[in-house]
Amino acid sequence: MRRFLVYFVLIGVGYILIQVALIQKFVLFLGHPTYALTVIIFSMLLSSGLGSFWSRRVIRGEPSRLRAALAGWLCW
Repeated sequence: MRRFLVYFVLIGVGYILIQVALIQKFVLFLGHPTYALTVIIFSMLLSSGLGSFWSRRVIRGEPSRLRAALAGWLCW
């Protein structure tokens, strides 16, 4: 049980750290912190949702397809 909790906490921390770094860069690009925050959070939530949706279609519940997708991602 604790391993799952640590796993998801670390995923959340990584997600937030990436957001903070991107927000800092986009503040320079967009010129206002509110715009940067809005753009980054919206785009990350949208891309996470689309990735989840498309991965379900690619894998289709077959373990061999999951292994192939993960192997392709790791080699990329």
